[in-house]
Amino acid sequence: MIGEGHSYVLADIPGLIEGASEGAGLGLEFLRHVERTKLLLHVIDASGQEDRDPVEDFYKINEELKNYSEKLTKKEQIIVLNKMDLPQSLDNLEKIKKEFKDYEIIEVSAATGEGLDFLKKRAYERLLEIEEEIEFVDEVQVDQFFDRKERDTIVVSREEDYFLAEGEFLERLVASTNFDDFESFSYFQKVLIDKGVIEKLRELGAKEGDLISVCGIEFDFID
Repeated sequence: MIGEGHSYVLADIPGLIEGASEGAGLGLEFLRHVERTKLLLHVIDASGQEDRDPVEDFYKINEELKNYSEKLTKKEQIIVLNKMDLPQSLDNLEKIKKEFKDYEIIEVSAATGEGLDFLKKRAYERLLEIEEEIEFVDEVQVDQFFDRKERDTIVVSREEDYFLAEGEFLERLVASTNFDDFESFSYFQKVLIDKGVIEKLRELGAKEGDLISVCGIEFDFID
């Protein structure tokens, strides 16, 4: 919500990686979400922690957007420099601004909240400036759309002594999840909730401690 009576929908597209345009991780699934946006807020870790290069990170992700669809390269972007509360970010600031002088750059800190209100307000202003796109599709594209929807189907069933969830989308989700990493596993759980898998398990009678198998990955149901 941006003031009284003003709002917009913000979609978080987490962790695109190299090879996303070729299906690495959940790349294609995420990139399909990007297609439906009007404005991209390209968040960069300005601190360069873990031997990352903020400039290189930006170009890598934009290359994946280009490889997936030339249309994505034409979408307007705001570069959001995160972690500006860290001294390393201040050290990198001049280099980043020089490299991306043709982009609007907004400095924020998710940790302290600094700059977030301005970012939300500025994103809303930019959205008002962008004209709506009207896209026409041919019959082949429509067929491809329905084929993709079929591939994204999730099947949840109750077996004799456990519950089963299957589907190509879940296979990609499992393949991209590091189950030894807390954040990665937390995201895995969130996707199961958002996609309605957990609710469907409840409808089928899953209770605390029941065995659940998601494309071969087994865990106890916790409600």
